[in-house]
Amino acid sequence: MEEKEVLSVENLSNIFDAISHPNRLRMLRSIAAAGELKSGDIADQVGVSKQMTTKHLRILENAGLVESRRDKNNIFYSVRKGDFGQALMQTARDANLQLCADM
Repeated sequence: MEEKEVLSVENLSNIFDAISHPNRLRMLRSIAAAGELKSGDIADQVGVSKQMTTKHLRILENAGLVESRRDKNNIFYSVRKGDFGQALMQTARDANLQLCADM
């Protein structure tokens, strides 16, 4: 039987805090659409400084929404696997498709 991800009230609070900022939502949408992105590419797509991008990504990572991996001098981010992360990724993809359709 598959184990379900159990989120405490504190975890949920951290998640909602993390996604309450528009730039973090934009970052999640970009990461979800690409599957995996370098931090510099995320900064370029969202239009914020690399320093601010790093701060926002740390918040997303601490909330368990994204995970990172280092490859030489680059850090790549992807949406964390799990029920909540996958639902969030699908929502971000759907939002991106809707935004594109509205243009």
